[in-house]
Amino acid sequence: VFVEVRTQRPGGPVPPEDTVGPLKQRHIRLAARHYCTYHPNPKAYYRFDIIAILLPEDANPEIKHYEDAFQDG
Repeated sequence: VFVEVRTQRPGGPVPPEDTVGPLKQRHIRLAARHYCTYHPNPKAYYRFDIIAILLPEDANPEIKHYEDAFQDG
């Protein structure tokens, strides 16, 4: 699993998970391909997840996990 973690205070213009746009996804895909090139495993399945964390000042963090948030391609 390749994971992108985004943290934000409430009140941002978009939720933290929405800040993983096409360019960032491309960079993550390239990093994953590089890793897989040097650690080959033909039977391995991999996916791209996003962890979004909201940090309110007076409460516990709100954590959301998005499995298979985007695809390789």
